Amino acid sequence: MRISPTTLYSACNIKKQEGAKNTPMVSFCAADEFISQPTSDYWTRRKEIQREYLPRIAKLRKQEKQQWFDVCQRAYDAQYRSRDFVTYSNSLHRIPEMLESEGKARSIPILNDLLCKYMYNEHLDYMRIVRESNCSAVISKDKKMAEDFLMLTEYYSKFRSPTYEDSYLSRKVGPYNKVYGLDFVYLSDKTGDSDDLADAVLELLEKSKENYKKTGRETIITVENMEKLISTGNNRENISCMKDLMSSANEDYHAQLQFVITDFKKCNIGATASHRIRSIYDLDKAGILKEDVDFYVRYFNGEMIPVFDEITEIYREGGIENFKMRQELEGLKTGFKSKIKELDELYSKETRGIRRKLPRQAGEIMENTGATIENTAKKGKLGMAVAIISTACVAIGALALYLKSKKPKTAPVIQNAQFATGVDMANNKLDLNMDNFLNNIGSGKLA
Repeated sequence: MRISPTTLYSACNIKKQEGAKNTPMVSFCAADEFISQPTSDYWTRRKEIQREYLPRIAKLRKQEKQQWFDVCQRAYDAQYRSRDFVTYSNSLHRIPEMLESEGKARSIPILNDLLCKYMYNEHLDYMRIVRESNCSAVISKDKKMAEDFLMLTEYYSKFRSPTYEDSYLSRKVGPYNKVYGLDFVYLSDKTGDSDDLADAVLELLEKSKENYKKTGRETIITVENMEKLISTGNNRENISCMKDLMSSANEDYHAQLQFVITDFKKCNIGATASHRIRSIYDLDKAGILKEDVDFYVRYFNGEMIPVFDEITEIYREGGIENFKMRQELEGLKTGFKSKIKELDELYSKETRGIRRKLPRQAGEIMENTGATIENTAKKGKLGMAVAIISTACVAIGALALYLKSKKPKTAPVIQNAQFATGVDMANNKLDLNMDNFLNNIGSGKLA
């Protein structure tokens, strides 16, 4: 039995209609998400976000640079206000050579090298991205000499390690020493009790952690009599507590502990492990003399210490203010990036459309450049003037070539003149004999 095409079409159409009736209709609320998707104003909204954030970011960045430049300028002026300070700082690196030439060097060159080593390993390395130092120790039977050595390391580092924080500072002010970004604290043993000293160390480490959150400055803590906290005579619980603090001082508290050891054999072996005490400097084994340490102490006293303290306070106050400005700047950058990311997630690439050139506003900050529209307009006018002048020069040159090409050719005339006057162009000879000229005319050679 054959079925006609009309009957087959009617049957299929009835099934489609029945299927459509049985299919649940999509509600309006379910389609709201699709209908509310914007499809054409992506670039307009992106430009609005840029106009909201970029001018504030550029302004705050400029203020931050100017503020830090003013801080460094104040420190620079304080340093060069004292003639003795500048003279001493310039002659510091020549002390070993001067004393050696006078026959008074003793252990000064060794002490100078040891101070330099401590400066680079404990202070400058601590300011780098990868910080490994948790503690450092100085060994000497003379406790006073070892404590003076630790005091000297702070001032020696501030003198001998000039580094440039930013390129604009190196061009305008000069060296900024990164050691001024550290806070040096001395913790004295007031009661002589080991438990009280351990509590004081933990309390100071907690303060260092809070100080880092507020100011971004890390702390180097010199602990008096810390040797008794890690000696074998102390109880195991206290030693275990100090070992944990020494292992995590850098990572958890943004601090470094330094102290004096008079008898290294009495210290707990685990407490002096390399992951806790990275560097140990033995003054007695190096042959350092007390009179040489006293010489350096006298050298830094007088005009030196007050200027050091003034510069340190200038950098500390300015650094705290600068840290707050940089935190605000980072917050604006994060907010700008998050807004752009949300916009990119809201609009797929297919719905963004073609990017249109939107009208710019006066004073608007251009993306990725930081230049304002006014500055760009000034540069545009200058470029237009240069382009007009260049076009005029090209036109004048083309006109000159055109006029030159339109001049009549004079080569045959030159050849006839050459034959008539007897000029030999090839041999650069000129015959000016009048008789030959008249004979040529009479013979008809000029016809």
